[in-house]
This record gives sequence, C-alpha cells and structure tokens, in this order.
Amino acid sequence: MSESMRGLKRTHRCGEVVGATLGSEVTVMGWVQRSRNKGGVVFTDLRDRSGILQLIFEEDDCGEEVFHKAQSLKSEYCIAVEGRLERRSDPNPKLPTGELEVRAKTLRILSGVRDAALPDRGEHEDQGRAPLKVPFLRPSPSGSAGENHAALEDCGGDSPLYDRRGLPRDRDADTH
Repeated sequence: MSESMRGLKRTHRCGEVVGATLGSEVTVMGWVQRSRNKGGVVFTDLRDRSGILQLIFEEDDCGEEVFHKAQSLKSEYCIAVEGRLERRSDPNPKLPTGELEVRAKTLRILSGVRDAALPDRGEHEDQGRAPLKVPFLRPSPSGSAGENHAALEDCGGDSPLYDRRGLPRDRDADTH
C-alpha cells in the first residue's frame, strides 16, 4: 500500500499556502484528517503541524487511477499530493486556509492505517461518540478484592502502577 516519496519535494506546508499565488502548482504532504466521498468528487482535509487544507479530487482533473485511490483514503493515512491552488467556492471562515483548496492531480499514499485505536475524526458525528478500541487494565472480575490484593502481594506487594490495596497510584504524589 505504501508508495515512495522519490522525486517529490514539498513546496508548502498546509498552513503556508495562504502566501502562495493562486493557480500555482503546489506539493503538500500530511495526514488525512477527514475524507468525504460525494459521488464524483472526493473532499479531503489534509493536516500537518501548520494547519489544515482542503484537497479536491475529481476524475476529470486527476484521472481514474488517482480518483479511485482518493476514494480509499481514511483518517490518519499519510499522503503526498501535487495539484493547483485555487480559491474555494464556499470559503470556511473557521480555518486560516478556508478560502483556498488544492485541486489534486497526483496522489501518493505514503502510509496507511489498518485499524486506528482512536475513532476517525468526524466520521462518527451522526452516530454519537465512537467507542475507543484501546484495552485497559481492570481487576479480574472473577476474583474478590482479597484475591486481587493477594495476587499483588504474591508479586512482591508493590507495583509501579498499583499500591498495596490494588488502587492506581497517584503519579503526581511523591511516594519516596
């Protein structure tokens, strides 16, 4: 799934395109914040440390192969895009780059994500809050509090995470 960056050189960071000339060719790289497929058009919000920039993929502009790759984009994919900087028809006043978009010509997926531990940003808005898929430690449901306490004592009675009572340690408190 990963493609090479060979031959690519970033011309702007996402938040720096504000100073670029409209109609100029730009190369941007970053992580997919959100991607929306609206039939014949794919809108993707690309983010890097400087900000967020909207990308537009239309089959007439980028070709069938690039358009199909754009349809497969998911949150946290790392991508590189070459395209033309244009003024947005519906500016977003909430973003510093809200008046601009990049009409993509090429797309390289630099790395993908199988299953993110955190929910996709913006893709679960209408379903409420998506559950996290990150496991965390709990006392054994089959064991009583005494058995859990005994298990802690069996391993030396002291743990960097739990005190002798089996309660989580306060990381801010100095225990020594």
